[in-house]
Amino acid sequence: MKRKSSILMICLWILAMLVIFAVGLAHRASLKVRIVRYQRDRVKAQLLIQAAIDKNIEAVLSDKTPDYDTLQDEWSDNQGQFKTVQWGLADDGYAVVSYIQAEDGRSKTLYGSSDEERRININMLNQDELEQLFLAKGISADTANLAAGVFKWIHGAASPTAAEKVFLKAEPLKTTQELLLAFEYFYQQKGLSDYQKRAYEAYNAISEIITVYTRGNVNINTVSKDVLSIFTLCLAQNNDERSAAATVVERLLALREEKKFFKQLSEVDVDLASNPAALGLLNTLKSRLTVKANYFRINVEGYVGATTKKVTAIFDRKGVVSYWHEN
Repeated sequence: MKRKSSILMICLWILAMLVIFAVGLAHRASLKVRIVRYQRDRVKAQLLIQAAIDKNIEAVLSDKTPDYDTLQDEWSDNQGQFKTVQWGLADDGYAVVSYIQAEDGRSKTLYGSSDEERRININMLNQDELEQLFLAKGISADTANLAAGVFKWIHGAASPTAAEKVFLKAEPLKTTQELLLAFEYFYQQKGLSDYQKRAYEAYNAISEIITVYTRGNVNINTVSKDVLSIFTLCLAQNNDERSAAATVVERLLALREEKKFFKQLSEVDVDLASNPAALGLLNTLKSRLTVKANYFRINVEGYVGATTKKVTAIFDRKGVVSYWHEN
């Protein structure tokens, strides 16, 4: 009897070990299957994103009005083409090309790419214009010195110190993210222990309205009221012109709403003869405006199964990609 019991116990132990071994193998196999599925879905998402970008580039290349660009263009807002970019079956996933158009505190999702000319090229601003930009976005601590520091970072110092010769870039920013380094350097030189936090706060305050890719002119057809107001303030030469900035912006936007868009800069004309300050500011502003885009920013999200992949890219009028960032 004892012998039979011992044999039974041995069999049960062997069976238990086999079950544990089988469960372990199943778990490892399941894990490998999930990894393979994840990698497969990532590749699918990447291909969907590339297809969506190529589709938008093709819309830019086939633009029917290449001499002027507006929010009504196919590449800028086409829900039918860019809200759901798919191939094959629905189970293969999809990609979304979209951006947020902010206006008067409200936001609207548009499906397509946005032109970089709706942003302010920070490389093209002088020191006073940088100061006005920072003030307009709420960067109010030691703004004048911060503007001077950023200007020297981009353009170099007339008589650089030994430290400045080592650390200052003294060349135009190649990406807007490089501005973060300028902010960090400035706050670090001030001896602030939280210099990285302050730099991020300053950068985040302006990152959505600046660019480094354009020729410096802002597209009057696509620029938001907020950005146009800030840009106009940046160009104001004195207090009288700063006081007149809101009037200039309101008149320009009223004209844009009436005409829908401008085909050429000569159409950007409002009667401000009775207000010399406003007229002078308008003339300065018109020299820094355009009706055409040369660079385009595209934000794409690819969804396949439980996998989400995001890409931001910037390409020019010829379809050449100059910036690519993946999440």
